[in-house]
Amino acid sequence: MAEGRTVGHHYADPTSESADGSVITGKVTASIPGPTPADIARLRLSIVGHRGAGVVAGVTSAERIDTHGGTAQGPCEVAGACLAAPYSVTHIFLHEGS
Repeated sequence: MAEGRTVGHHYADPTSESADGSVITGKVTASIPGPTPADIARLRLSIVGHRGAGVVAGVTSAERIDTHGGTAQGPCEVAGACLAAPYSVTHIFLHEGS
């Protein structure tokens, strides 16, 4: 558990980067809607790419669960403006045989 510390970053694709610089890229293999319309989908990912030898180097699959928020609500006030949709999730990273 991270206890409020940043242990990595998540990007589109979906790609996750650990604080140690190791990176995984996943392919969505399953998706179900979040608990409410305001919540992003829960996902199961097959890992299709690795970079670096850090903590996520041996990860073979991942799950995004406990999603809260993340879905843009309402129209943009100004065309082309950035619309933030804060969210929180729990990621589970699995190694083969887990």
